[in-house]
Amino acid sequence: MLRLPDGRDCLENRATDASCNIYLGLAMSLGAGLDGIEHGLEPGEPCTEDLYKVTPSSLGIETLPANLGQAIDAFDSDPLAATVLGPELKDAYATLKRDEWAAAQHHVMVASYPITCAHAISRLSAITGLTFPGMMLEPG
Repeated sequence: MLRLPDGRDCLENRATDASCNIYLGLAMSLGAGLDGIEHGLEPGEPCTEDLYKVTPSSLGIETLPANLGQAIDAFDSDPLAATVLGPELKDAYATLKRDEWAAAQHHVMVASYPITCAHAISRLSAITGLTFPGMMLEPG
């Protein structure tokens, strides 16, 4: 999940994203790199394919977890997490994230059903009592 962009003197870490704790993400990335060096693991050949245009399975690439629940399970089952973070922090972090995931499952996601602009404006008007002059409430 590391990338060396052509023509630039930098290294991109694509294993983490903006929602992670940057310090824990960096610790795990460095720990994984050191573990690979200590055990003589080969990183494999670089992938030069445009991964937006192919399926990962066609290249033999494993996909990342699809949601927080799967990510917690992967983190919790990885022995490297306890080695890098210590078992107490690893367990506490996994418990915290499991609680967050469980709480998130009880919320209704707006994106889980289609909503039109007209419907949203109508609902907003009904709730607030405000009118929205010039807004088209019905298609056409």
